[in-house]
Amino acid sequence: MEKIYRNGLSSRESAKKILTVNLGVIGIALLVALIFTRMFGSSAESGESDLTFWTFVILGSLGVIVYIYLSLIRLLPLAEINGNTLTVYTGVFIKKTIDLDKVEKITFQYSSEKDQRMKVKYPRKIAEEFTIKQSNCSVKQLSEFITNRFDVNVAYT
Repeated sequence: MEKIYRNGLSSRESAKKILTVNLGVIGIALLVALIFTRMFGSSAESGESDLTFWTFVILGSLGVIVYIYLSLIRLLPLAEINGNTLTVYTGVFIKKTIDLDKVEKITFQYSSEKDQRMKVKYPRKIAEEFTIKQSNCSVKQLSEFITNRFDVNVAYT
């Protein structure tokens, strides 16, 4: 089984580095909570401590959820080839399985800085399209990962 990760390499960054870099998300959420409570909770009302507490709880929880999502998506591979099957992980729990023996053409399209569109065309079938999110792997690197292992018509724009 051969894999390519979201950094465009066959090996991912260390888990410690990924988890440490993603800690900034929690820090930003807590900073926003602090700014929010300073802006809107500056009066000496009795409910100020409740506002501060719930603001930190809600924004801190959102920060933790985003941290877990970003960490999982960067720890999982972007794609893997096992036999004649290409599995592309488009999200944390979403994966697309493609039988490379039946594929006529695969087209990659640059969508945004972190997203790519992938279009898989089968003979006598409607083409299947989906978006690959949160990837630092270039369209060229992903297409070379496939063409170096299979004789499939792969194009990228």
